[in-house]
This record gives sequence, C-alpha cells and structure tokens, in this order.
Amino acid sequence: MAKLYPNLVQSMVVSSTVVELTESLSRESCKRFDGSSWTELLLPDTVEGFKRMLTVGAHKLPWLPNFIYRGILETMFNNRRERSELLKAMVVPDKDAITDTNYSQRILMLWGENDKIFNLEIANTMKTRLGAKTTLESIKNVGHLLSLEQPFAYNRRLKHFLASSMYN
Repeated sequence: MAKLYPNLVQSMVVSSTVVELTESLSRESCKRFDGSSWTELLLPDTVEGFKRMLTVGAHKLPWLPNFIYRGILETMFNNRRERSELLKAMVVPDKDAITDTNYSQRILMLWGENDKIFNLEIANTMKTRLGAKTTLESIKNVGHLLSLEQPFAYNRRLKHFLASSMYN
C-alpha cells in the first residue's frame, strides 16, 4: 500500500519481519534453528515442539508447567492443513523477488537484539534496501517476539516515532 499510494502512507513501523520471505532467506533462517521448513517450526504437534517454537521466538522462555503448554497447543494449532498451505505460500521464489524496495516514507524498524529468526544482520541488510529514511532500533534482551517480551520498551519507541511522524 505504501508503494502504491505514497500520498496516503506517511510512515511505517516494521517489527521482526522482512519485506519479502524469499526461498534463500527462508533456507538460511530455517538452517539457523535446524529446521527444514516453517511448517515444522510454526505448527508443532507436541509440547516439546511447541517449546522449541517458543525458544526460537523468544530470547528467554518463561517456565510454565507442561499442562499450560499442552492447553495452548491444543487450542492454537487447529486447521493445520490450511495453516501449512499459508506458510508455504508466504515463501517467494528468489527469481520472483521484488527488486525495488526503496520507499519514500519514513520507516522505523524495531528489532529484537537476540532475534534468532531474522537476526540483526538481516535487519541491517533490509534497512539498506528500504532507503535513506529508514531507522533501525534494536531492543536489548529480546528475541523475535519483542512486543510480547518487552512491551514497555517496544511501546515507548513506537509512541515516540508516531508522535514525531505527526509533525513531519
């Protein structure tokens, strides 16, 4: 939307995501956590798999009894076939990747310093691709789920950026 209607989108905030999940980036990220696919990681079918997913997403996994994990697993991971198809469809072949990613809007990238899925190296590469009006801020002691792990730090930076956007 920001690319198509630059007059309607003044600024953007990007958190722990990439512009486009290409095959090569997907392979690189999955290799980092010894997985073969996003489906394997993000659609666990055991408590151990669910804990593994959370370990990859969070910097520090909170201790909870297994019955809590089991309850969450049973309620959150239904419609497995549809979710698996969606995860597969998110990965774009390298040859079809977008080449023009330079945006005219101000962009704030909020990133977890310990993000294991899309690390700071990937974030810095993306920052360069997004253009000169892009700022990257990392939050210490947090992983991929930064808005859940450090909500006060995340919201403070978000509010500051949004407030400054109102006057530009």
